[in-house]
Amino acid sequence: MITAEISVLPVGIRSGTSMSKEIALAFDAISGIRDLKATLTPLGTQIQSNNMVDILNAINIAHEAVKSSGIQSNLYSAH
Repeated sequence: MITAEISVLPVGIRSGTSMSKEIALAFDAISGIRDLKATLTPLGTQIQSNNMVDILNAINIAHEAVKSSGIQSNLYSAH
């Protein structure tokens, strides 16, 4: 089992401190990936899969979901 934790960090001027919109966009985008388990935590989203390609794909999908909404973001991953 491969485990990673990802976090979406918005870049640029924003109003307020909530990141709920960005988190929801990223989580919703990856939650449909087959054979991938995603769990929200207070500090990020933990993802698990038996396949490294699925982990990397989830990171890319989360980043693109936030980016396509017009929000600039950096997506960091660690395992």
